[in-house]
Amino acid sequence: MTVCDYRQKYQTISIELQVLFYSFSILFSIKANYINPLLLKTTNRKNVCRFSRSRNPGNHRPPAPTPTRPAQEADDKSQLKFSSLSRPPSNLGTYGYDYVVAVTQESINATMIDYLGSLNTNEENKPIYLCYARNPLAFTEPPKLIPYEKIKALAGGVDPFEIPLQDRTPEQEAALNAVFRAGFAVGIKARLGKPNHDDLPDVVTLNSHASKVRFQLLCSEFRWIKLEFNPFAMRVEYTGKSQDEADAPWSVGADVDLRLRNVEGEDAAAFTFLSREAQEKVGNLDTTVYGVQQLLFNLTQTKLMSADTFVGRTDIVDEVIRNYFMNDYFAAMRDLGEPVLGATLYKRETKKNVPTPTMTLTSLDLSVSPYVERPGTSPMPTAVEQKKLSTLNYLCAADGNKLPPENRAFLWNWVPTVNHVKDHDGVIAINRNTLARYFRKELGNYVSQQMFQPKVKATLEHSLTLKTKFSVQMIAGQQPTHITMPETGPMVLKFEYGAEDSDVAGLGGDGGQIKIATYYTCEVWFQGTQIRVHQQKFVNVKLSKISKKAEGNVIASVMTEKYDLGINSVGQIQYKRSEEWDTSRKTEIAEVNEVLNSIVGINAVISQITEQVREVVGYRVANIPIAIVQDYVFPGGQVFTFKDVAFSENQDLLAYITYVSPE
Repeated sequence: MTVCDYRQKYQTISIELQVLFYSFSILFSIKANYINPLLLKTTNRKNVCRFSRSRNPGNHRPPAPTPTRPAQEADDKSQLKFSSLSRPPSNLGTYGYDYVVAVTQESINATMIDYLGSLNTNEENKPIYLCYARNPLAFTEPPKLIPYEKIKALAGGVDPFEIPLQDRTPEQEAALNAVFRAGFAVGIKARLGKPNHDDLPDVVTLNSHASKVRFQLLCSEFRWIKLEFNPFAMRVEYTGKSQDEADAPWSVGADVDLRLRNVEGEDAAAFTFLSREAQEKVGNLDTTVYGVQQLLFNLTQTKLMSADTFVGRTDIVDEVIRNYFMNDYFAAMRDLGEPVLGATLYKRETKKNVPTPTMTLTSLDLSVSPYVERPGTSPMPTAVEQKKLSTLNYLCAADGNKLPPENRAFLWNWVPTVNHVKDHDGVIAINRNTLARYFRKELGNYVSQQMFQPKVKATLEHSLTLKTKFSVQMIAGQQPTHITMPETGPMVLKFEYGAEDSDVAGLGGDGGQIKIATYYTCEVWFQGTQIRVHQQKFVNVKLSKISKKAEGNVIASVMTEKYDLGINSVGQIQYKRSEEWDTSRKTEIAEVNEVLNSIVGINAVISQITEQVREVVGYRVANIPIAIVQDYVFPGGQVFTFKDVAFSENQDLLAYITYVSPE
């Protein structure tokens, strides 16, 4: 049998590896499946704010891409875009996380601006009124907080915010006097939403710790008015300012805690806190096994930090803002449906024996990565632009693994430069060791069928003629003699197997001797944008009888499959597959002529081996347990696509994501 014959036989192995790679490729969408870091749906089921994502409100948004699917071989390989992005030296193996989802501060703010924009058209978004009034019988006493409806009633139904500051008619002057007689002193009217300004401040600024963020309270409508008697001019003076008159929107800064909340309940209602698209994906899940966890602002634990952007305000206006505005703002946000920064689908602690996919989230923590000037250095104070590179990190343990006892800072920027922030919302990073364990599990059955324990028998059938029968049994399904998963280097996994058997016939082996040795290795390599699966398979035979010997490799096959990962035109991960054969290994047994074969019987032995090996090579991977993960995609009203995919220099898989608006 020639090398070409064995190459044809090994094409079947190649097909099987493609099926296996298809199952592995579903890992690329795991984080969209189990963690949607930009899932922004309100928690109020009645008042759900649906909105579109747009970084540049004045620009036309890109069309929605084809829904995310597992990586497949590209039909038109010339259209794939391969990574040229400078990648961080991600090395999650030294940190102990199975995977990390890092989202930029810029992407969080783009999402929050969209949330505020959705409130602008929400009919249930009512104004916030804060009014101070004096005692009409004791004007020297300081004014006190009074409900808006009460001051209107005292003024005979007059709304102080409807009276113009200047050029009033006689009727409006009479209304102003009625408000003054009611004791009105100061009023603030505000409505949650997106301000009508081009340049908006960051709604959320990440701190060095994930437990707290700086939150800017923004409003679509914001004004204050003040009414007081001027004893020198002997007249009532009515003053005020509006946000619309200012060059920049007014804002109030507050420190707000973040909190993780498990959605209570083990019925289908627990999943209604996910987006509509996500609910459709998880509709058949057992809610007693899976639960939903949300990342929220803790709107009951806040601290006012700044209110310095209000133009022309007075001490009494400042007092109203500092003492009352923040609480009313967050109360209104809770009523409208507070924004959810993220959502995860996790496996509950249960006694049910339910099979779950690989990489199922079992434990979660949060951290923040401030800007790092150079990889390997400590975080530095940052300029405004550099703060956009700060990331909120979801630290994940999967499949029952535990998180490390403490969070260590990542000494690199997950998104390389400020320029990449524009279209890179974050990154999914998967630990090389986690991927190696995945390959070990998924390749286990396959490689077992490529490992053969030879069983040979030499039977002397006639002592005078020394006629001997050699029988060979090649038993597949063996377990590797060695499995290694190196901590460093591009090779992440190696299966190795070796076995031999021998027998003799006749006294002292004068009837013949046979020895068969098998050797098989399968290596998985991650490097750059490529996955390589390298296989070697050898079957060596030694036969001797009388003074004649035959020895050589019946099978000597070395093959490398290469999968070049790239992004197609609609943001999907695909690959170009190629294969290489090492034809330098000789498979023929030298100088086997008819005379030698009649004495030794080598051709019969070769035939027995190749027939048995050929049957096993036809094996197919039928069980792909991870394939079910593709039913757990949670876009949360936003559709994500991939921008870039590659391995880090430490072989962690990095898949950059961006969110675009649906059509």
